[in-house]
Amino acid sequence: MSEVSKNIISAPLLFDPLMKALEKAVSLSDDLELRYKNAMSSYWPKSWDSALDRTHAEWIRNIMESQDE
Repeated sequence: MSEVSKNIISAPLLFDPLMKALEKAVSLSDDLELRYKNAMSSYWPKSWDSALDRTHAEWIRNIMESQDE
């Protein structure tokens, strides 16, 4: 998950590692500059226009039309 964004802290589903991950998340949560930098360096879309292209619009339209049936 950290390959998606450095803002994501992954941990095994065990108590101690989860608590350590949560402690790390809390300690980093106030560093808005670092969080913004990490978000901007991720490969996720940065706007709705870049996230939702024609394919998505057609997919949503098909779902909405199928609801009418």
